[in-house]
Amino acid sequence: MSQLCKLLEDEAITVRRVRQLLYLECDHGADWPTWVPACNEPTDRLRTMYRPLDDMPVSDTLRSALFAWQARWEELTCPPTERHEVDPERWADFVREGHTLATRLQDEVGDRFEVRCLLDAAS
Repeated sequence: MSQLCKLLEDEAITVRRVRQLLYLECDHGADWPTWVPACNEPTDRLRTMYRPLDDMPVSDTLRSALFAWQARWEELTCPPTERHEVDPERWADFVREGHTLATRLQDEVGDRFEVRCLLDAAS
């Protein structure tokens, strides 16, 4: 038995797998509101790159809900070239729904990802 195996056995050390971060956030023109940290940026900068759901273990029901949530964001914030105020009550409902969807997504992807909801203030 190798020394490392012996140490693991003797000390009951557990090796924890690091989960990839998966962010729920919206952007104009995206099909899904799913993003991962940009591979060329430090994670703490919160720069992200698009992550489609094509190969993820997500139910059709949740896929539909995420797609609709992304579309709702587009309606709330469009057109992106114009600045306008978003009704605070509608925005609060949207944010609540996002947190609910993040919880559902976490339940479905399990330990493969750590899901976080990123929502900026509406503008």
